[in-house]
Amino acid sequence: MLTAAAQGRNLISLYNITHRPLNNVIVSNALYGQFAGKSLQERVLALKGKKVGTPSAGGSGEKMLGFLAKRYGLALPGDLELVYLGAEAASYVGAFKNQLIDAALPFEPAGVQVEIANLGKTLINMTGGEVEDFRDLIFMTVAAHPKTISEKPELVREVIAVFAEAQQILLDPARGPHIMGKEFATMTAEANKRAYEVVTPIWSLDGGMNMAGAKKVMAFLQPQGSTPIDLEKTFSNGFLPTQK
Repeated sequence: MLTAAAQGRNLISLYNITHRPLNNVIVSNALYGQFAGKSLQERVLALKGKKVGTPSAGGSGEKMLGFLAKRYGLALPGDLELVYLGAEAASYVGAFKNQLIDAALPFEPAGVQVEIANLGKTLINMTGGEVEDFRDLIFMTVAAHPKTISEKPELVREVIAVFAEAQQILLDPARGPHIMGKEFATMTAEANKRAYEVVTPIWSLDGGMNMAGAKKVMAFLQPQGSTPIDLEKTFSNGFLPTQK
C-alpha cells in the first residue's frame, strides 16, 4: 500500500489483518547453541558471514532483515549472503537439512516445521513481538479503490465484516487450530498445534490502524517513489464494524 502511494496510486487500506510480520529468524542448531539468550544486537550480528534464506528478492523478509542489519552495522548485501527459497516450508526444511543455509527469515509455519524436524530453532521471535520495530504495525490489510468505496460503500462494509468475523473465528482456540489444520493438511498434529501458537499473536484483534503503526512500516520498507505519502488518506478505520 505504501509503495503504491509513493507511486501515485490511489488505494486505501480498510482493515488490518496482522499487526506483526509472519516471519521469525530461524537458525541452525549450532548457531542457536552459541547465541540463544544473547542480546538482540548479538543475535543479529551472529548472522554476519552466514547464508540466510528468504522468500524473495526485495520482499518484506529481506527488507526486515536489511533493517536489522543496518541498525547493528551490517551491510546487506555484503556481510550476509541471501538465498531465495520461495514461500514453501519444505524448501527451508530441505535447505537446513542439506546445510545450504545457516539461517532463514521464512513465512511461518516454515520455521515451526524446521524446529519439528530438529534442524534449527527460532533465534529472533518477531511473531511473538520480541522486536519492538515490528510490533503493533500495519502489516497485512484489506484494501479498496476510492471509487469502489464511494460507489459501493455497503459492499465494502460487508467485505470488511466478513474479514472481522473470520478474524474472530481464527482467534478462537476452539475453532482456529482446526481451520489451520485444514489449511496445512500435510502438517502433523504436533506441528499444527505449535504453528497456531506461533502465528496467533500476529492477528489484529479489531482490524484498527494508527499512524504509529504506519510510520513503523515506512521505517523498514522505505517505499520508493516521487509522490509524497499521505498516511491519513492511505489508511482508514471508517469501515470497521465498530464504526457503523
